[in-house]
Amino acid sequence: MNQPNIPGTVLGIDLYHQDSVASFHNLYASGVRVAGLKLGEGGALDPKFNEYALRCQEANIIPFAYWFVRPDVHVATQSALISGNLPQGMALALDLEPSLENSKDSNSDRWQNISQLKRQSWLSGLVGSFKVTRSEHPILYVTADFWANVFGAPDGYQTCPWWAPRYNASEPEQAKNLYPWEGWQFTDSGSINGLNGANNADLSLWRRDFWGIK
Repeated sequence: MNQPNIPGTVLGIDLYHQDSVASFHNLYASGVRVAGLKLGEGGALDPKFNEYALRCQEANIIPFAYWFVRPDVHVATQSALISGNLPQGMALALDLEPSLENSKDSNSDRWQNISQLKRQSWLSGLVGSFKVTRSEHPILYVTADFWANVFGAPDGYQTCPWWAPRYNASEPEQAKNLYPWEGWQFTDSGSINGLNGANNADLSLWRRDFWGIK
């Protein structure tokens, strides 16, 4: 799809070890200014994170980390992996979407068999741990519907930046009890010069001010 025209935004891309990057400099030349890099999932780290972070910096692309949250892995385990491997000064996004990478996995709906109260308690523990260790708020990646229906749109997260997936031409509808979107993932099937393969790029728009881009 075509990139939405939203004033005051820049293009971002999401990358992890299964993505084949031909050239980070070509990504920059194609307009990419921000890259979300998978730090890990549950109890495992992504093997390409450190390499991709370095190559982003070499190409003047701002890297940030994202973490696939797994409710079947203890909060303390995930918090320790995040705090021990997230570079100082790098932002973190917590990915709360339901599906695992392998959609055929019987546990692909991560939150299905957990009560809403437990989901809220679990998320509060993970966010709270990050705020204590880093003195900042993590970005939350979640759709407005999933936030309302699965997590119950709990209060207390208005200061967490919101990264909203919405794959159509209209901006994300405001999620209850979340800050207005700073990032909008507008497609998961984009094509861009610098990434090998067609129609496989996760692309987002990000507010320039959020990243301090003039």
